[in-house]
Amino acid sequence: MIADHEYGVCVHRDRFGTRSSSLIEIGREGSRYRYADGPPCETAYRDVDSQI
Repeated sequence: MIADHEYGVCVHRDRFGTRSSSLIEIGREGSRYRYADGPPCETAYRDVDSQI
């Protein structure tokens, strides 16, 4: 899982690091966009509705 730091997506350093994260799924049944307004190890992803 991304929040576990296993994939290196969430970075923590002294003066910089991950501030937000997006996940995009594209498949035969459609697409899904999820967003975390903070580091994914501390912030849950939420579904974002299409603006179209």
